[in-house]
Amino acid sequence: MPVGMSIRTGVPAPVPATCNVIDKPRMAYRKAGSFMPDSFDSIDAKPNNGCQIPRPTIADAYEILARLHGPDFPGIWAKLLATAALSGRETDADALDRLLMATRVADPVTSLYGRSLAIRVAAHRHLTEAHSIIRSAG
Repeated sequence: MPVGMSIRTGVPAPVPATCNVIDKPRMAYRKAGSFMPDSFDSIDAKPNNGCQIPRPTIADAYEILARLHGPDFPGIWAKLLATAALSGRETDADALDRLLMATRVADPVTSLYGRSLAIRVAAHRHLTEAHSIIRSAG
């Protein structure tokens, strides 16, 4: 079993073999008694940057925001879509960018999630560019 460092004690701690941080980051958050998914992998997006990290999609935002907001989600989602002038069925990058802009003026939880999703989009873009540069150099 691989060994990692314990955050709390700084002592080496066993890491489960199934936990591959690069392929599937494990995150567990709680809000209103519910658990967040243990993976933020996209349902619809296919990895296209050589690093096996899919670009986030509107479907990802829908899924996570539904889990964050629970029964309040339908109204929040409708307001986000109206603010972004979207139907919710879009799959293009521009639509996701418009949704991210709409999250900036939303409630604090949605706004924070929007910022985290924007970071994922930027990370994907930078990894894709880096992979392209490395491939062209080799």
